[in-house]
Amino acid sequence: NKSGADVMTGEPCPEDIAFLVEVSYSTLDYDLTTKAGVYARAGIAQYFVIDVTGRVVYDHRLTASGTYARTTHVPGDPLTLVCAPHLPLAVD
Repeated sequence: NKSGADVMTGEPCPEDIAFLVEVSYSTLDYDLTTKAGVYARAGIAQYFVIDVTGRVVYDHRLTASGTYARTTHVPGDPLTLVCAPHLPLAVD
C-alpha cells in the first residue's frame, strides 16, 4: 500500500521488516543461535523459526535488553505477531 515514491529500491533496513520467518530443515541450530544474534543486533522485533522436522515453531521476541525471549509452539497453538496482534495465526 505504499505510493510509488515510498517503494524501496535498495536493501531493506531493520525498520522495514515487520517480522522474519526462517524455515529450517537442516540448519536448525544455526537458525536458533547464530541468526538470533544477527537479528537481535539488527533490532528485528520478532522472528519465527519453523522446525519442519520437529513440527514446532520457535517464536523469538526482542526484549528491552536487546536479546530474544523464545517460546515454543506446537500444532494447535496460536501465534501472535507483534506487528499485527489482531491477525489470528496457528501452528498446523
